Amino acid sequence: MNIASYLPKRAEHSPHQEAFFFKNKKLTYAELNHLCDNFSYQLSAYGIQKNHRIILMLRPGFEFVALTFALLKIGASVVLIDPGIGKNYLKTCIKTVAPHGFIGISKAHLLRLLWPSSFQTSRINLIIGPKLISAPFLKYLLKFLGFSTLMPSSKNIPPFSIAPTENTETAAIIFTTGSTGMPKGVVYTHGMFEAQIQLLKNHYKIQEGEVDLPTFPLFALFSAAMSTTCIIPDKLCGIALLNFAWNKKSHSQVLGEFSLQGLPFPLFF
Repeated sequence: MNIASYLPKRAEHSPHQEAFFFKNKKLTYAELNHLCDNFSYQLSAYGIQKNHRIILMLRPGFEFVALTFALLKIGASVVLIDPGIGKNYLKTCIKTVAPHGFIGISKAHLLRLLWPSSFQTSRINLIIGPKLISAPFLKYLLKFLGFSTLMPSSKNIPPFSIAPTENTETAAIIFTTGSTGMPKGVVYTHGMFEAQIQLLKNHYKIQEGEVDLPTFPLFALFSAAMSTTCIIPDKLCGIALLNFAWNKKSHSQVLGEFSLQGLPFPLFF
């Protein structure tokens, strides 16, 4: 079972339910699934395929969640590396994982220009950022430097066909923080994610429509799979968002830890 299949099921069952809150904005499950499908078509058009390893370096937000689901729908493996591990470790981790592609904000792509040897296997390099990318002269400059742009679209599209996967196939590779030495890439299969979802749901008795505050962005996948409303923390505002969840008078399951290492990307960029 492809772990991404949970999202279209939720969109069909509860299309108007609030899926995610971020910076006073919200997405319903139908809107999130549409954004995800939009990205899936774009990523496929750029050449991303099943079993490709794609490094994702974005700030937590709607795009991070949608692109993660989009890559999983294709059958690609999402690679997450904490930029806070230090320059030398980061260079080694990128080179070791031998990515087929790299998706990130403009600042993250500076790494590819500074460390070309670490990115020598990355043939699909996509930048996602503000609307200024739409300026024609900037598009030509980015193309000259080897970048392609990835921008969400509101056009109507048919549902994306999710790639079939086995439980043993890789869904994500997440590197440890390096607190005990060289960071290690931990492989998460689709079956492992499925087992974790069932364990969390059963142990905490999580019900549809409850409010969830994951402080590690990838855990937002679990929120969607369990049909909860997920609040994505903006940098260090987790305590304020917990108060928001409490005021909604809904049970809140907090996944992850309140620590700098629990927020991998926004503190660096």
